[in-house]
Amino acid sequence: MKTPFAWTGHVRLVVLMSVALSISIGQYAVADDVKNAPSKSPAKEQQDRFIRVTRDKDDNPLAMQTAIRRYVPADKTKSGPVVDLIAAVHIADAAYYQQLNQEFERYDAMLYELVAPSGVVPKKGQKRSTGFISGLQNMMKDILDLEFQLNGIDYEKDNFVHADMSPDEFSQTMRDRGESPITIFFRMLQASAELQSRRKREPASPTLVLKAFFDKEQGPGILKRIMADELSEADVMLEALNGTSGSTIITERNKKALKVLRDEIDGGKKSLAIFYGSGHMPDMEKRLIADFDLQLKETRWLTAWDLKEKPTKKPIASGTKSGDNKQDKSKPEAKQSTPSQSETPKPSKKRDAKAPSR
Repeated sequence: MKTPFAWTGHVRLVVLMSVALSISIGQYAVADDVKNAPSKSPAKEQQDRFIRVTRDKDDNPLAMQTAIRRYVPADKTKSGPVVDLIAAVHIADAAYYQQLNQEFERYDAMLYELVAPSGVVPKKGQKRSTGFISGLQNMMKDILDLEFQLNGIDYEKDNFVHADMSPDEFSQTMRDRGESPITIFFRMLQASAELQSRRKREPASPTLVLKAFFDKEQGPGILKRIMADELSEADVMLEALNGTSGSTIITERNKKALKVLRDEIDGGKKSLAIFYGSGHMPDMEKRLIADFDLQLKETRWLTAWDLKEKPTKKPIASGTKSGDNKQDKSKPEAKQSTPSQSETPKPSKKRDAKAPSR
């Protein structure tokens, strides 16, 4: 018996909106018809993904991971350029951003997304805006015990290159396309319903979600596992939202990023990367192959969220201190071995002086 969409659908939409926002700031899209998105075989769809949840043999989640995909010239006689697409989530474990900072050092040009005026560079620890999206991300970060991308990534490195629209460009492009927050919201709702009908895994029950909020010890881990399942589907939803006519959120921002990429290549850069939300990557990949004559060479995966279940802490017995009485009281204590009076200590190898005779 299926749970009515009127309840679980709205719960799932709230969750999905939250995690989709964590992929990329304002990463919504408008499409003429969500159902126009071409269907793929399960194997092909998984192969094309830039975000995934790994599981053990018992189907328990282990990690949510994002892809680094490398593209090289299709013409093997050419030596470059080499371009990596690095999929991002905007809230993740601190260790994830530490690893990304190390990865970024190897590139001649590191292109990144951020709808911001030209010349604005995010700085670690700077005060974030107080808008709806930032408030939602703050809530997510605190509940799930995660880190913000803007706090974890060092954007002040010399090889970092802004490759996104300014706020004015973004707003104007939306007006030109006839897009608005209202149309975006209803397309998100439609895409969420469409994705729910296609998904193979049952969404988390409202009871489990509610329980997780009140479980201080295991709650954050439970919510992370729920959110990871939703987030691992978000790139599929955003691709569907983008549809056949494209959108400002995905299509136009990708065009801007790839124009910057072209300029960097023309300037002599050989090793380059684009660091964007995973929802951008399927369209970005198609354009790299078609417009830059590149082909996929390899895929690596980085763990963004550790989803392994943490062992439950055992309560300490009343009236005892941590670390005390660790020995089993049911067993007699072993007596320490000490030399008896009849035992003669072994002589030292070194004889500093003779003992006085009695």
